[in-house]
Amino acid sequence: SRTPRIAGDADLELPIVDDANYERLEEFARGGLGRIVRAKDRRTGRIVALKEMLGNADETAKRFAREARVTAILEHPAIVPVYELGRWPSGEPFFAMKLVAGRSLQQVAVECKTMPERLARLSVIIAVAEALAYAHKQRVIHRDLKPANVLVGDYGETVVIDWGLAKLVDEPEASIVGAPAPRTSEAVIEAGSIGDRTMDGSVLGTPSYMPPEQALGNRADERADVYAIGAMLYQLITGVTPFSDKKPQNVSQLLAMVESEPPTPVSALAPTAPPDLVTIISKAMARDKTERYPTARELAEDLRLFTNGNLVSSHQYDWKALAKRWLKRNRATVTVAAALVAVLIVGAVYSVRSIIAERDTADARRVDAETARAIANEQMNNARSSLATALVQKGKFAEQQQRWADAAMYYAASRVQADPGKARWLGGVAESKAIVAHARHEGHTQPVTAAAMSRDGERVVTVDTAGEARVWKRSDGSLLARAKFAAPLWSVAYSPDGSELALGDDTGTVRRVTPHLTSLGDFKAHAKRVWSLAYAPDGNTLASGGEDAIARLWTVATAESRLRRVAFKAVESHALKGHTQRVYSVAFSPDGKQLATGSDDRTLWLWNVAAGTGKLRGAQENGGIRAVEFTRGGLDVAAGGWDYDLKVWPVGGGTAASWNDKMSVHDIAVSPDARVVVSVGDSGELRFWEVGTRNLITTIDLPGGRTSTVVMSEDGKWLVTAGDNRVPVVWNVGALPRLIDAVGHRNGIAEIRITSDGSRVVTIADDHTLRVWNLTDGREQLQLSLPTQQGKRMYCSSPHLSKDGVISAPCEDKLIRRWDLTGRELPGIPTKVYLRIASLSPDDTTLAAGHMKGMLGLFDISSGKVLQEKTIHAHQIYGVNYGPSGQITTASLDNTVKVWSPSLELLGDFRIEGDDGALRSALSPDGNVVIAGAQDGSLYAWDVTTKRPIAKHKAHTGPIWGLAYSTDKRFVYTAGEDGTFLIWDAVAWKVLHTLDAREGGGGPLAVSPDGTTAVTGYRNGAMIVWDLPSRKIRYRLGGNARDFGSCDDVTQRWVDDAHRAIVQTACTEPPKSYFERIRRFAHKKIVNDVDVEADWISRPSP
Repeated sequence: SRTPRIAGDADLELPIVDDANYERLEEFARGGLGRIVRAKDRRTGRIVALKEMLGNADETAKRFAREARVTAILEHPAIVPVYELGRWPSGEPFFAMKLVAGRSLQQVAVECKTMPERLARLSVIIAVAEALAYAHKQRVIHRDLKPANVLVGDYGETVVIDWGLAKLVDEPEASIVGAPAPRTSEAVIEAGSIGDRTMDGSVLGTPSYMPPEQALGNRADERADVYAIGAMLYQLITGVTPFSDKKPQNVSQLLAMVESEPPTPVSALAPTAPPDLVTIISKAMARDKTERYPTARELAEDLRLFTNGNLVSSHQYDWKALAKRWLKRNRATVTVAAALVAVLIVGAVYSVRSIIAERDTADARRVDAETARAIANEQMNNARSSLATALVQKGKFAEQQQRWADAAMYYAASRVQADPGKARWLGGVAESKAIVAHARHEGHTQPVTAAAMSRDGERVVTVDTAGEARVWKRSDGSLLARAKFAAPLWSVAYSPDGSELALGDDTGTVRRVTPHLTSLGDFKAHAKRVWSLAYAPDGNTLASGGEDAIARLWTVATAESRLRRVAFKAVESHALKGHTQRVYSVAFSPDGKQLATGSDDRTLWLWNVAAGTGKLRGAQENGGIRAVEFTRGGLDVAAGGWDYDLKVWPVGGGTAASWNDKMSVHDIAVSPDARVVVSVGDSGELRFWEVGTRNLITTIDLPGGRTSTVVMSEDGKWLVTAGDNRVPVVWNVGALPRLIDAVGHRNGIAEIRITSDGSRVVTIADDHTLRVWNLTDGREQLQLSLPTQQGKRMYCSSPHLSKDGVISAPCEDKLIRRWDLTGRELPGIPTKVYLRIASLSPDDTTLAAGHMKGMLGLFDISSGKVLQEKTIHAHQIYGVNYGPSGQITTASLDNTVKVWSPSLELLGDFRIEGDDGALRSALSPDGNVVIAGAQDGSLYAWDVTTKRPIAKHKAHTGPIWGLAYSTDKRFVYTAGEDGTFLIWDAVAWKVLHTLDAREGGGGPLAVSPDGTTAVTGYRNGAMIVWDLPSRKIRYRLGGNARDFGSCDDVTQRWVDDAHRAIVQTACTEPPKSYFERIRRFAHKKIVNDVDVEADWISRPSP
C-alpha cells in the first residue's frame, strides 16, 4: 500500500453533489464538527451514514474535509470506508460512509463489571491497535483516540472513527488545515464528563487519553496514539478513566495532572489484573515517550502474546513466575507427582515389617524417587524452555528497534537455556548487523566536549571542560599523552599530516600543540569561547568559529614551512562576518575551496576560502545549527541542530532534504561514501540514517545521557563518541555496509511490472525506491531514490520500462517522471493531476494513466506529448491495464469496470456487486473476456461482446491487488492482501492451485509474456519469483530475511555473502562458547535472567 498524502488548503475543492441523491432517515449522532444522519443513497439503494458539517466556519470546514479525506485514504477493515465526499449546492461539505451498527467502546466498557468480563474485551483493544498499526505504517496518527471513537458491532467487529485531528507524522502542525492557534480556556469546554471531550486550541485531543507531550502542546508522533490505546486499556481493566480517581475539578486541573504526574497504578485500582497485562499498560502509558512502544504494531503484538498465553516481551518474568505459569498449564502432572512423593514419605515410615517388605519398599522408593526426579527435571526443562522463548521474544523486540547488538545477546542467552534452533539463525543475522563498542578511554574527570581522529584512524584526541586534553590509541583506549590547560577546552582539530593539534578554549585562545601535547604556540582567535576548529585538507589553513559570531581563517603553515618542518606563526587571512550569533561549527569542502559554517542564529553560510566572501545558503526553522559537514565530494552540506531536524543542503542551490531526529542534535558525522549520516545529542543515542531514503538504519544506546561529539575515521570503519559521561567510546562500524546494502526492498512493494520482452522486472515500494532487476537471476541493475518535494521524499507509482530503455512513473508533483537505465533523469511530462495508476501499451509507445478523481490520460512516452485526457469514472480509478490489442480496461471504486478502445471509445461497462469497488482489471489475450478483482476479494468475469457475466467467485479473504491472464487464455492469476497467490482454470473458473509464500500481507502481481514466471510483492518488502510450471519459488528478494531463513539452509539468494559467513559460524558454534563470544563482542551482559545491559568487564585485544 502507498503512504497517503493528506490534503492541504490547496486541495479542498470538493465536487457539488445534489442533496436529492440522499433520503435522510434519522439523526443518530452529533459531535464537535458535525452530525451523522442515517440516510438512503437513492442512486444505489444502500443505507449509509451521512456526516454533515455543523456551522460554517472556514477552519471547521477545512478540518471536516480533512477527516473525510484521511478516512478515505486509509483502507483497513477497522477503519470505516468513505463512499462519497463533496459539497451540497448550498456549500456545506459532507461525506457518506459505511453505516456501522454498534455501540461505543465507552458503553461496552461500562457493562464490564468483573475482571473476566474485562479481559474478554481485550480483542477490541487489539483490533484498535492493529488498525492504528496500519495507520502508523502509512505515517498517519489519529491524535484523538478514546472509547467514544471506537465502535463495537454485535458480532465483535471493531471500527475506529473520528479522524478529524489526524495528521502525517512528519507534517508540521502549521500545515494542518483547521489547525487552531491559542490554547483553550475552560470556558470553551462543553459541559460533560471532565476530560472525555475533544478539545480545540493548541492542545488538540481529549485530556484523559492524551500523553504529557500532547497536553503540553508539543509535537505528537505514533507514540501519542500508543499512549491513548494504553489509556483505553487502563479504563477497560480498572473501570475508571486515567486521573478520574484523583477528582480534578476542571479541565485545567486535569491537564496539569497529565503534564506533571502519572495516573494511579493499575495494580492499585485492579489488584486482580494479570501482572504482564499491567506491564503492557504501563509501557504504553509511559510518561517518557521513548519508553513506550514505538508504534501500535508492537503494542498489538504484545497484546496478542498475552491473550494467547505466551510470554510478553515487555514484561520481566522471574523464575517463580515462569514456574507458576508452567505449573498452571501442567496441573495434572504436578498433582500426580505430589501424590507419588506423599506415598514415598508414608512408605518410608511404615515399611519396616520384614526384609522382603524392606526390599520391596526400597525398590518402590527408588522408582518413586526417579519419577520425582524426572518430573523435577521436566519442570526445570520447561521453565528453561519458557525462559528461552521469552529471550527470543525480547530479541525480536530489540530487532524492531534496530538494536542488533542487544538482539544478538538475547538470542545467545536463549541458546544457553534451551538452544532453540531458530535462535541460532536469528542470532547470526543480528550479529552480522550489529554496531558494537570496540574500546573506551577512561581518565577524564569532567564532561568531554570535543574529539578528533588522526587521518590513519590510529590516534584519538579528546578534550573536556576541566581544560584537559588526552591523546589515546583507538585500538585499545590506552593513554599516549595528556596535558592540563588553564581554561576549559571546547574544540579540537587534528592536522591532515598528523603533525599538530589545535585546541580551542573558553577564553577565545587557540593552542597549537604536537601529538604529544607539547606547545607549538598560542594565539588569540576570538573575544570569547572557540566553539569549533577545522584544518583545510592541505593543512595550511585553520578555520575557527567563536562565541563572537565570527568565523575566521588562519594561515598556520606553508609548503616551505612544512618541507622544512619549522613552526609557522598563525596569521589571520579572513574574518568571515555574516552570522549574528555564536558560530557553532565550521567545515572545509574536500577540495578546501569552500567553508561551511553553522550558527545559533539558525543559518548556514558558504564561504569562498580564497576571497573570504560568503553567502547565506539556508536556515533551520526553529533552532540553531549545531553541526555541519560536507558530503558527496563537496556537492552537499549536512547540518543538524536544536530544532531536531537533519538537513542535507545542495551546495549549488535547491531545497534541502530534511528529516526529523526527534531530539536536539549536537554533532554529526558523514560516511566516506556519503550514504550515511550519524547523529548524537540529547537523545542519548547513536543514530545512523541512510541519506537516500532517510530511513533510520540502527540505533545504539549511549551511556550517561547527552553526547556532545561524534567523529568518523577517514576510512569509515570507526566512530568515536563522547559527552557528559566522561568516557569516550570507539565503535566498530564495519557492519554498516551490511545494513544499507541489504538485497531488495525493505518496505511494502506497491507495484511490479515485467518488461514486454520478459527480461527485466521494475518495482516501486514504500521504501521510496524504484528498482530494476534481471528477471533470470534477480540481480539488481538499477536503484533510484525517488525525488523530493519541499524537502521530503515524494511518492511515485506504476513504474514501466519501455523497449528503448525509458523508465516512467507518475509522481505526486503532477509530473510523469522519466529516467534512462543509467539513472539519469529525462524531461518529465506535466499532468493536470497526480495520475497514480498507469499501464504501458503493448507497443511501448503510450502510457495510459488514471487518477483518484476518475480521469484517464493518454501520453506519448517518448515525446511526452499529452494525447488525450478524459473523465471516465465517478470515483477514483484503481486499475488501468492495456490488453494485447491495445484496448484498455479500467477499474474504479464507483463499482464499475470498463473496456475502452485505444482512442477511448467505450466498448463495455460492467458493474460489480456490493459497495467496496473494483481494484484491478485485465483482458483476455483475444480481448473477448474482461476480468476484475474487487476490494471484498471477489473475482468477476464478463463477455465483452455480449456484455453478459461469465463468473463470480470469492477468491481471497481481502482485497485483490494482483490480476493477470496467461498468454494462452487457459489460466487466470490473482494475488490478494491475504498473502495467497491463486492459479485459476479460466474455462471452468475454479482454483487449481493455492500458493502461499508465508510473507503475510500480499500486494501486486506480474506474469512474464511467455507464461513461465510470476512475480508477487508483499507489504514487508519481499518479492517472490515463481516458476509457474513447477509452482515453486525460484528465488526471494527483500523483506525481512531473518523470518524465513534457518541453519539448515543459509545458501539462499537473499542472504548476501557477508552475512552468510557470520550466520554459518553462529549456526555451528556451541551455545556456551557462542554466548561468551557475543558477550565480549557486544560488551553486553544478561541481568535478572532476561535483561541486557552494557558490560565492560573484558576489553578486546589491541
